[in-house]
Amino acid sequence: MNPNNSLSRYHRLHFLIKTSSTGSPTELARRFNISERQIYRIIAELKDLGLPVIFDRTKQCYRYSEEVHLTVKITVGEKNIKLL
Repeated sequence: MNPNNSLSRYHRLHFLIKTSSTGSPTELARRFNISERQIYRIIAELKDLGLPVIFDRTKQCYRYSEEVHLTVKITVGEKNIKLL
C-alpha cells in the first residue's frame, strides 16, 4: 500500500469523524472504496492508538467522544547506500 494513500485516508477519516459526518459503516466503506470489515479494522486501530472514537447511534455516524487534536509525526530511518 502506498504510504501517501494511507496517510491521506487517515487524514480524511479523522476529518469525517471530527465533523460527525462519516455516515454508517456501510456508507463510510463505500466512500473509501473499501470493505466494511476494513472500516472496522481501521476504527479499531484508531481506538488502539487512544483516540476516543465512538459510534453515535442517534446520528448514525462515528464521532469523537471528546475533542481531539491529531498530530502525525513520520520518521524515516537512514540507510547506507553503496553506489558502484
